[in-house]
Amino acid sequence: MLAGGGFAYYNWKFPFGNSHCCIIGMMSALREYADSHNGRFPDGESSPEASLSLLYKDQLIEPYTLRGMTIFSTDGL
Repeated sequence: MLAGGGFAYYNWKFPFGNSHCCIIGMMSALREYADSHNGRFPDGESSPEASLSLLYKDQLIEPYTLRGMTIFSTDGL
């Protein structure tokens, strides 16, 4: 019974899985990148994912955190 409650709480807290909690780290890295690049976020690479890799190149985030981060485009929806 207790294990079931713990499982339910974990699924409520992290509905998209444990990598979803890395969003806070990504947000912090994006803000720091923008602060040091005249308010601009990473862009200009061949894809959105490649632009996010600029965070790693500037040593603002670990590559493990970038693993699995993809861009979902809402263009045309």
